[in-house]
Amino acid sequence: MRLIFITGINGSGKTVLAHELAKRLGIVYTSSTDAIRAVVRQYITKDASPMLHAPITLSHNFITQEPENIKLKWRFKGKIPEALYGFYAQADMLRDGITAFCERDITEKKDLILEGTHLIPNWYPMKPNVNFLHILVTVRNKEVYLRRIAQQSDPMFAYRIEAAERSFTYQDHLVKLADIYNVSAQTGKKILIVENEDIDRTVSAIASYVERAWG
Repeated sequence: MRLIFITGINGSGKTVLAHELAKRLGIVYTSSTDAIRAVVRQYITKDASPMLHAPITLSHNFITQEPENIKLKWRFKGKIPEALYGFYAQADMLRDGITAFCERDITEKKDLILEGTHLIPNWYPMKPNVNFLHILVTVRNKEVYLRRIAQQSDPMFAYRIEAAERSFTYQDHLVKLADIYNVSAQTGKKILIVENEDIDRTVSAIASYVERAWG
């Protein structure tokens, strides 16, 4: 069974990449953590958890205390950026759902590409019988990022522009976690960090990486 995670912030191009990569590799099933979150929201009301129902870049507004579990898990020193409070809280609430979703496809031996911002590096250890790869898509050039957002037919355009700095805080943090994992990885299966300024080139780069990793 083949499983690929594609992590990236809103506007990084991860959804387009997931679909294009699926076509290139002959993988039928793609999904997103947004779809899983939509299901979870049906069972946890907005009144019960306004943080879960908020856009990720506003979720920190509903967290009043610095989460100690972040410090314990990632050995943070000093003050954690407030933008990460809600990010981790949302990811933690989705973790069981994402795990169950993947385990179903693993049991049924269905190849899958799953994309989303909430796929935190090293949170989802896989069994040896799963050909698992994790790819982190970045867009570090802010001009390119803002131009890409502007080209989208998105009713939340103004909000996404306003939230760009928080999105870059998430991205910087995800890169840091991927770097930490890659330094400590013993299996040789490291997280690929790829800059996505051109979709076609990025798809080709990722597909070549996947083909080499899976032989």
